[in-house]
Amino acid sequence: RLGDNWEADIRYNYDQYWLGNDPFVEIHAVGPSLAYIWNQRPVQGIRPDRSTLYYQYEARDYRFPTTPIFDRDGPAHSVGFTQDMLIRPLGELPWDIKLSAGYRYEADFTKGSEFDARFHNFLLGLEVPLVRPWVRDRLEYLLIAGQELKFTYGAAWQIADYREVSFTDNDFDKRSDYIVTHTFALSQTIFDDPDYGRMVLHALINWSDANSNVTTEDNVAPFTYDRTVYGLQLEWTW
Repeated sequence: RLGDNWEADIRYNYDQYWLGNDPFVEIHAVGPSLAYIWNQRPVQGIRPDRSTLYYQYEARDYRFPTTPIFDRDGPAHSVGFTQDMLIRPLGELPWDIKLSAGYRYEADFTKGSEFDARFHNFLLGLEVPLVRPWVRDRLEYLLIAGQELKFTYGAAWQIADYREVSFTDNDFDKRSDYIVTHTFALSQTIFDDPDYGRMVLHALINWSDANSNVTTEDNVAPFTYDRTVYGLQLEWTW
């Protein structure tokens, strides 16, 4: 922490994804961030909460065999900005609604030319605590009074421009995608302890609508689809 209003950190993440029983991709990611904390007094209405600027480097290793043109291994760089706002519906209530908006630019440099691309991501988020409305003098959540329960909604609009011609496309045009994603989640904190960390159970629904200009010689659009994913996620941080 850099004084009362500034906060900086650097994070490393390792992710491994499997499709069925087969490994799909391994991702190592590292990046710094710098945030300004507004520290404004909670009053009725809207107020700024946190402004964050970040960068991330990823090294991706796809774990299945493919031809060199379609090799997706390689680094990715992204830089972005988010602004969080807090909304207090009534001054006497001890809780806030969080609204966030942001933009992230990503550049992928793959070994093969088919997936070498740049992405523009426009982001919107909403976070609402699910509280007991009949309790007005203190904060109590619906299911477990002392453990946070919240509803979150996220929307992302992605514009993807690929650098090279697509060998999947019948006319060998450069690929261009537009993807809209909506995410809904209920998150219940199981425990939050200074010695044992924090455990949260998430119930998720993710819906994506992807449109692409790529069409194969068989008149198939492989990158145009609608997809809905349902899931449960147990998160443990300490």
